Amino acid sequence: MKTNSMRVVMGAVTALMATMGVACGPMDQSGATVETETTGASALVFSRAGNTKSTLRLAPNVRMLPNVNVTPTTVKPPPATPNQCAAAGEPGALVQVSAAPTEGLATRTAPRHVISETPRLFLTAVLRNVCGAHVGSFDLYTPSGAFYTRLSTPFSTSGGVATNPTGQIVELELPVAGTEIEARGLVGTWSINYVQDGSDLALGLGEFELVHE
Repeated sequence: MKTNSMRVVMGAVTALMATMGVACGPMDQSGATVETETTGASALVFSRAGNTKSTLRLAPNVRMLPNVNVTPTTVKPPPATPNQCAAAGEPGALVQVSAAPTEGLATRTAPRHVISETPRLFLTAVLRNVCGAHVGSFDLYTPSGAFYTRLSTPFSTSGGVATNPTGQIVELELPVAGTEIEARGLVGTWSINYVQDGSDLALGLGEFELVHE
């Protein structure tokens, strides 16, 4: 057992000395001995040609460490950030008309408006399942079905999804007094399509009626 240990130590030390340039000239490895000095440190003594000796001092209590099998760790990617703009369903809009600004949730009002007493109307769309930045538009059609105008405004839901009536409100003003509506007396039932981003696909429909008295 000692012989095998000595061979292992001799091989390691010889390689180390060759690397460091310590070994100069032939050595008699069969004459190598391990001696313990007064300090408690071990010294490996080699016999060289000419009966000279070379001494390599070893650190005390030097031990060979066992081989350790290291299993490489798998780095897991961070969890994906949920898409804050993932709509819960098809986008839609509840369209209503009132004679005054809603300043919040649109409320159903009388569908009839006297044209001479209505200087303006407010068109409101309460959006559902709409997220991000868009341009909301109201397409208006006269009682005869002819296209009258498109009123548009940009808006943003600030990254959230409008999934309920209080989520996102788009409101625009439709002038009545001093316009073609009043001048031509365009009374009857008007139709409204709410669309977004220049599309002709209506996300919501509405109507209102203008009368003389």
